[in-house]
Amino acid sequence: MTRRQRRSFTFGPHRRAADSVLALAVVLLPALVAAPSALGQATVQVLYAFKGGTDGGSPQAGLARDTAGNLYGTTYGSGAGYGVVFKIDTAGNESVLHSFTGPPDGAYPQAGLVLDGAGNLYGTTSLGGASTNCPGVIVSGCGTVFKVSATGTETVLHSFTGPADGEYPEAGLLLDAGNLYGTTFKGGAYGKGMIFELTTTGKETPLYSFGEFT
Repeated sequence: MTRRQRRSFTFGPHRRAADSVLALAVVLLPALVAAPSALGQATVQVLYAFKGGTDGGSPQAGLARDTAGNLYGTTYGSGAGYGVVFKIDTAGNESVLHSFTGPPDGAYPQAGLVLDGAGNLYGTTSLGGASTNCPGVIVSGCGTVFKVSATGTETVLHSFTGPADGEYPEAGLLLDAGNLYGTTFKGGAYGKGMIFELTTTGKETPLYSFGEFT
């Protein structure tokens, strides 16, 4: 499948629609030793099986873990219809920290989360946000960078406006001492995506645009 085909959800029905979610599960795999005999002894422990309703559905990314062993992640769909940010405790209990509601909030997170020392979570949504510059069949908006506090309060730190500002962030973020770094699938100076820097207070700076011919 080409990258262009993967982007088809922006312009038509997406195969992972929030209302037709298959049973999915967060699983924990024990470490495997190098000996071939150990491969047949691996077991899978299901920590939580998503129902595809208000609890979320279609998780596509990995998980973040805090020092207490709690897991944090996103689902692409369900919740309020546009995906959720969730927490799973060490006993396997799930709680929804935020349900995305679509513009001007984010929509359809495809990536995982990063966690800071204060327990705040940061991530991206591939669509939604306050901008009307990226109309789509499913939902408008060029995507967002968001923050969810340890108590579940969500803040949209940046709504991409495209094209020079970037469009459709699909990947996760890197976090250093006070700055977030990420990529957008489209937009930038040449329309082929870009790398951006964003402070945790929401100031965005494009760092590099892909697609320049030399």
